[in-house]
Amino acid sequence: MLRATGIDNLIRLLEKAVEKNLNSNKRVGIVFSGGIDSSVISAIAKKFVDVACYSAYVQASEDSKHIRKAASALDLKLREFEITEEILKKELPSIVKISGKNPVKVGAVTPLYFSAKMAAKDNIKLMLSGQGGDELFGGYKKYLDTILEHGYDTLKEEMENDVRNIYEENLNREIEICKNYGIEIRYPYLDENFVNEVQKIDYSLKVYEIKDPNAKEEFECVDIINGRRFIRKYLLRKIARKLKLPDFIINKRKKASQYSSGSHKLLIKLAKTLNYKEKAKKEGRRDFLRYFIESIYKEHVQNV
Repeated sequence: MLRATGIDNLIRLLEKAVEKNLNSNKRVGIVFSGGIDSSVISAIAKKFVDVACYSAYVQASEDSKHIRKAASALDLKLREFEITEEILKKELPSIVKISGKNPVKVGAVTPLYFSAKMAAKDNIKLMLSGQGGDELFGGYKKYLDTILEHGYDTLKEEMENDVRNIYEENLNREIEICKNYGIEIRYPYLDENFVNEVQKIDYSLKVYEIKDPNAKEEFECVDIINGRRFIRKYLLRKIARKLKLPDFIINKRKKASQYSSGSHKLLIKLAKTLNYKEKAKKEGRRDFLRYFIESIYKEHVQNV
């Protein structure tokens, strides 16, 4: 078990990473979901500079109420943007131009696209993101499958590989989106010194298995698979608790942004509104959402 001094050291290194990434800016934006990753970064950044948090989502989505509650609990200024079907229709060609033809990736970057657009209007030049938290601390459900099938040695290899490839897989698109609005986006969790220190720590403390059946559960977000109990991002939750974040943030379960923000559902709705389900059917295709995105890409990117 990691001692309290180990947690303190990680907090100190993360504070250094945040401060270094501020780069003399006195005012920064945070890409804010109300989850543990962005909340930890927000709580630390607030110690150094004036912070404004930016969130974009479909009204009445899973994110909307939680984000407001989290921002209020952390005493953060929150700027919100409601993504409607009409707005998405107008902006989708610009999003697809950067994200490419994969509907999952389109949905994933959509909230950031609107958050960055809003931040640019506020003359924000630098945004911080909590990206990297899942890869570094074990937030994805696939990591549970890896443990069950192959064990912790393979988990270590997989997580380190995910950290290594994160820019190519996800972040380069985010960087490009923000760049279009004159904003630089940075990722404190991916600071080299912080990554090196976290990767030295045993991976059983990142995706933690509760082996004692009588043990009191420290956190409510327990995954039970085949009778085995796990806590994903256990180490980061310990950090968040030391930083005195509220339990409802610490215990929030991971859900991909395209689903929690409602952007994926809205993409499906828009595709149906524009009759792409029938258009795809005529082409002998069942994947109408991908067909819809590919059509936009062909019209606005490929043929330009």
